[in-house]
Amino acid sequence: MTEPARLPPALIEVRARLEEIDHALLLLVAARLEAADLAIRIRTARGEKVSDPAQERRVLSRARLWAEEADLPPALAETILRAVIDAGKERAELVQNRTRPVVTVPRSRTTTLRSGIAMVSSELPSAKRPPSIVSTG
Repeated sequence: MTEPARLPPALIEVRARLEEIDHALLLLVAARLEAADLAIRIRTARGEKVSDPAQERRVLSRARLWAEEADLPPALAETILRAVIDAGKERAELVQNRTRPVVTVPRSRTTTLRSGIAMVSSELPSAKRPPSIVSTG
């Protein structure tokens, strides 16, 4: 393995960029889980189940379409979102059973999240840019 001091500057820059993207992705996942928590609380307050299979099918169908638009394998998008959906349901069940507290994304992170989204989106062709998804709440 090459020592960091001996790496080409271009590789160091690319790795730093990848680190920023990874951070932005994880912040997006945290924000999505927080929004899913709210949707689940609203549904369960109405006497509905934690899981909404019809909505999950719609989400996965949209993900497959968006993946195709982004030149990604639709199965990859479905795998990623299925994992996030399942994590949200697992988290909701833990909350309902009160086995551990829910960790939410602090409001102070919305600026970081927005800058991460903007950074990643700015490099996409305009047809592939995601809509603004972070509320100022």
